[in-house]
Amino acid sequence: MTNNGLGAVPSSHPLGFAALALPHLLPDADAILAIGTRLIQGGGRVVTPPVGAVHPDRRPTVASSSGAVPPTIGIVADAKLALASLVDLVGSNNRSRPDRSAELAALKSMVAEDIGTIEPQGSFGKVLREEMPDDSIFVGESTQVGYWLQSSA
Repeated sequence: MTNNGLGAVPSSHPLGFAALALPHLLPDADAILAIGTRLIQGGGRVVTPPVGAVHPDRRPTVASSSGAVPPTIGIVADAKLALASLVDLVGSNNRSRPDRSAELAALKSMVAEDIGTIEPQGSFGKVLREEMPDDSIFVGESTQVGYWLQSSA
């Protein structure tokens, strides 16, 4: 998730990754389904997908240009309705894949370890995370600690 999408999938979920994991995840992707994102990584770096990108958006100009990364397929629709339709279509074409749980857990750990070395933001952020309940809402604004907290989610 990019910084603006954090919380869409809980960071504690095995598939809940911050944008800093994108360079590790994209090379093995069969396709990318971009919901509510322009595929811009932290620091304003544009992520270039190595495969086709599908981007549903209710605004025709966004669905066709996807901001920084043009989609292979743009779908003009409300994201919730588009996802419901895509689930129906994918069902008959879905196939079993090898379990990647261990690989993804290792990646999540590596990204967290890498982010944890950034100082002094890491020390401040770790204290905030320890003291804030899991259901806290953090508004980071444009601060270095805020960026660190968003990237470490």
